[in-house]
Amino acid sequence: WTLTPDGTPDFVNQVWLEFSGQTLDFVRSRPEAWMTAVHPDDREAASRAFWVGVHSGQDFAIETRSLRAQDRTYRWHLQQALVLRDAEGNVLKFVGTTTDIDDQKRAEEKIRQSEKEARQVLDLSPLHITELGPDGARLYTNRASLDYYGITLEEWKDADLQQVFAGLVTNELPEKLQSGSPFEYEVRLKRRDGQY
Repeated sequence: WTLTPDGTPDFVNQVWLEFSGQTLDFVRSRPEAWMTAVHPDDREAASRAFWVGVHSGQDFAIETRSLRAQDRTYRWHLQQALVLRDAEGNVLKFVGTTTDIDDQKRAEEKIRQSEKEARQVLDLSPLHITELGPDGARLYTNRASLDYYGITLEEWKDADLQQVFAGLVTNELPEKLQSGSPFEYEVRLKRRDGQY
């Protein structure tokens, strides 16, 4: 699709017209005509991003759910627009694409749900289970660990490891993480009552 500098569509391909059930004349009738296919919950954010892009003359991207006319179901789409300018820098046109990302969104939601379920299982374990990033960043620790320390997950992420662990674990940890190999060591852990 393409837009004139004021945001009015002047070309939309057949794929969008068939998907949305809109006509080219309808889409060309006003800048936001195409948004009638956008889910009502997404329209305000879509309109805001659209007009910020158009009024500023900048590229923009919008993720929305759009209604498929054939079966009246909503599917996620990514709308991206690039600005074409003349030699003086004036906006000539916006050139855009609308890409169906519904399968990707559903897969991401399944992953989030699986991660949530895995975390719930880990929180039921009496073992201390911790997840660290390759750089040693603390990503997660389970409920047993948080209860032991008497802190929240956010506090744990920011805690001074020297106060949590006794010994030289903080000096050894980066090297062990960077090796990428499994490792183990024994440490004394400081409980919430101050005892190790």
